[in-house]
Amino acid sequence: MMWSVTLVSENKLSNKNKNLIVELIDNESHKATRKYKFILHNILEGNNFSEAIIEGGECAVKNIKDVLKNNLNHMLVNGNIQYFPIFM
Repeated sequence: MMWSVTLVSENKLSNKNKNLIVELIDNESHKATRKYKFILHNILEGNNFSEAIIEGGECAVKNIKDVLKNNLNHMLVNGNIQYFPIFM
């Protein structure tokens, strides 16, 4: 199943922060155990958000959300991380 995982920040994300988000998601795609495996298709970026389009199970998506939340909590003061399925 295809998923959208979106990190939304109340403040503008710097290029350094956006690169960190990409690095965390990319690293997780390479090291995830079988249960949490996923394919990263694309990352879309705006001023205050980064959105990853991935293919995998719901447990993989929840794992990505946890990884982002644990590592980027400083960016999420009044922001959040959302995920939802993409229906084709």
